[in-house]
Amino acid sequence: ELREMEDHYGRNPEVFDDLLRIDHGTALIGRLADSIAVLGGARPSRQWPKPVPLFSVLRGAMSRILEYQRVDLHSIAKVAIVGTSVEPLIHACAELLDNATRYSPPQTRVHVTAVEVQTGIAIEIEDGGVSLSEEARARAENMLAQAQAGINMNDLGESPRLGMAVVGRLSRMYQLQVSLRQSAYGGVRAVLI
Repeated sequence: ELREMEDHYGRNPEVFDDLLRIDHGTALIGRLADSIAVLGGARPSRQWPKPVPLFSVLRGAMSRILEYQRVDLHSIAKVAIVGTSVEPLIHACAELLDNATRYSPPQTRVHVTAVEVQTGIAIEIEDGGVSLSEEARARAENMLAQAQAGINMNDLGESPRLGMAVVGRLSRMYQLQVSLRQSAYGGVRAVLI
């Protein structure tokens, strides 16, 4: 649709920039709606008929966060993700990228690498923020564990943070492993396998 609108209205950079902003806003709202659905027990809605290169999967995750310009992809394994796993992986990575950009200073970069390991692909997301305190790390890991066990929406609290709950729920549904560690950059490293 974006391409059709560009053809219809011409290549006016201001109009095209506005269209891109609207498209990005729609992607952010779509992620929120999908997050609520996942927490309610639904599977991600979009289905991919063919395998998708991991690089494209990670770019898709970047497109669903506000601060996508701060994310750098490095050394991404040249593998394709099976169609049925594409959307859950995009969504889980988007939630982790959102946390990384949200909880690190705006002038810092978020670094993403992906390598093949014995059990599949390890995607590492590292930010340059303040490292998690033991209490905050325990709280995040507890939320992941609760979500893997089947979280009740009421357990999210009055001002819920959906990210870790969604990642935990997706990891349960799709046999993903998630761990949080201190980053070499001083912040947090989330590893998704």
